Amino acid sequence: KKDALRWALDVAEHILPVFEAHKPEDPRPRKCIELGREWMIGTVPFKEIRATALASHAAARNATDPLAIAAARACGHAIATIHVQTHSVGAALYGLRACPDELSKRAERAWQINHLEEIKQSLNK
Repeated sequence: KKDALRWALDVAEHILPVFEAHKPEDPRPRKCIELGREWMIGTVPFKEIRATALASHAAARNATDPLAIAAARACGHAIATIHVQTHSVGAALYGLRACPDELSKRAERAWQINHLEEIKQSLNK
């Protein structure tokens, strides 16, 4: 489960600059990444995980740029992977939606797949 979470957090963090360029004063999506990583090494109450995910989705609703909205949603799904592993797919899909054109979508998709392979290989060592 933690490997899916690690991948989802990395994917969301990879696309997070899209949101932060649009709303640099809003820390809610970044908090998902930070709290998710903290959960991986310790104990964070689930109540806090859920509230942080919902806050990131609220940040998405407060944004006006469609790419920034997608990036914030990627972060919300990434931390929600703690509760339901398949949310990791949501992080990846929203990460792709945060890309401005087909070329960057292809590059992001390749990065996501390659990074997942890196994580899987590190688990086999």
